Amino acid sequence: MHNEIVLIVDDDDIDHALLKRLLKQISPRPEVISLYDGDEAIEWLETVANGGRTSSPLPSVILLDLHMPRVDGYAVMRSLDAMLEKTPWLPRVFVMLCEGARLERDQCQKFMCVAGFVTKHPSSGQELMTILRPYLQSKHNLDQ
Repeated sequence: MHNEIVLIVDDDDIDHALLKRLLKQISPRPEVISLYDGDEAIEWLETVANGGRTSSPLPSVILLDLHMPRVDGYAVMRSLDAMLEKTPWLPRVFVMLCEGARLERDQCQKFMCVAGFVTKHPSSGQELMTILRPYLQSKHNLDQ
């Protein structure tokens, strides 16, 4: 049985730590891959999607920050949408937004890879659980 894999793309160490803690409330054994900028994420996803890292399967879910210093989340989504045209299956992206970020939400909904949105700094794991559990459980059930 494989662990559920979640890719976190965010430039903030504190956000990574918080999300890892909250993800353990959803699944006791999530494998979390932490990347810290969009360029690193694009390179990693392209390599894995093309079979370049056989020891690294594609994640079930990507949690993506929009605002990163070098290459932002919009560039990652553009790359994923381009990959979707060539790759039969890629993980769906959940964009992390601050509450009330309506304009950013509207801009992100234009991307095919976006499955939904999560609050950037959730106070509890309930929102994350509600949104991500079906994706992680369906991946988990496929592996049994």
